[in-house]
Amino acid sequence: MRSPATAALLGVFEGADFGADFGGFGGFGIEGDLHAAAQSVAMERSDWRHGNVGNARVLANDAAHLRMSSRQIEQLRKDEQREATLASRERARLDMLDPNEGLAVKISRYSFSLNQNLVIGTATGILATLQPDTKIRPQRVVMNAPCYGFITVTTIKVANVSVLVGGSEDAFTYSATSVGIHLDMPTLDPSNRATVQGNYAGLAPPPFAVGYAYLFVTTLQGPATVTAGG
Repeated sequence: MRSPATAALLGVFEGADFGADFGGFGGFGIEGDLHAAAQSVAMERSDWRHGNVGNARVLANDAAHLRMSSRQIEQLRKDEQREATLASRERARLDMLDPNEGLAVKISRYSFSLNQNLVIGTATGILATLQPDTKIRPQRVVMNAPCYGFITVTTIKVANVSVLVGGSEDAFTYSATSVGIHLDMPTLDPSNRATVQGNYAGLAPPPFAVGYAYLFVTTLQGPATVTAGG
C-alpha cells in the first residue's frame, strides 16, 4: 500500500497508471485504486478461507510474511515443525494407553486355549475342541508338553481347516521356548471350533510321578476383536 510500484509487481492490481490523477476505481486517483484493490483481495481471501480452513492461517498472514526476513521465516517454519512433531509424539503415547480410541473395530491380542485332562503314566488319546468367545486370527500355537515324546499331535484344525498337511508332529515342537514357530491359520469366530487331536504316550518325565493329574494345554494366540469385558 505504501509502494504502488511494488504493489503492481506483486499483482495486487492491474493496469496501474502512476502518472494519472485518477484511476479506474471510483475516480479517487492512485490512492483510491490501491484502496479498492486491497478491499477486493481481502474479500477474495475471506471467501477462500471459508472453503479452505486448513490454509486460513497462511492467507491471514501472507502480508506479514512479505515483510519478514528470511531468518524470521525460517524460525517460523521450525516452530511449526516442532509443534507438529510434539503433536505426533503425544498421539503415539496416547495410542500406548488406548490404541483403539476412536475406531469402530477394536482389536487386541488374545489367547484362546483348549484343555485336555491327563493322568501321568496312563497312555490315552487327545481330543480337545472349543469355540472362542470372539473372532480371533491365531498366529502362534503353544503347547505345554514337558518333553519330546510326551504327546504326538495328529491334527490341528482351525475353522474346519487342518493346518497340519503332513504326518504327526511332536507337541514339544510348539513349546513356549520354541523360536520362530508360526502357522498361517484362518480366522476363527464363535460359530466355528478349533480342534487338537493326538496321543499321550504315557511317559512320566521328572518331576512328575505316576498318577499325577496333568492338564495338557494348547494355546492359540493372535489378534482378536475386543470383547465387552476387554
